[in-house]
Amino acid sequence: MISNISEYVKLYSYLVEYSSEDEAYVAKCIELGIMAHGDTQEEAIQEIKEGTRVHLLMLEEDGDEIPEPFNLRQFSGKLNLRMTPELHREIALKAKSQGVSINHYINSQLK
Repeated sequence: MISNISEYVKLYSYLVEYSSEDEAYVAKCIELGIMAHGDTQEEAIQEIKEGTRVHLLMLEEDGDEIPEPFNLRQFSGKLNLRMTPELHREIALKAKSQGVSINHYINSQLK
């Protein structure tokens, strides 16, 4: 674990979207599930990073585990996926019609 909370804050993943309902930009820390608002995208990012810092300090103070940022995680590139047999058949047909593997077809649809 990184000993400096401020450095950890930089490693988390953030998403900013405009909310018509809130009439503001809403930023979310993906790993922690916390949100913050701002009048601009920049303000929303600044607010969520401060919120993330405070949240991590509270977790640390309470002795709770600090979630690892996705940027530090190792991903294998393998994913087990469950689907209905009907969907599996449909994907297999589409892949075959394009002359590619099911894996290649699914990857191309996700990009």
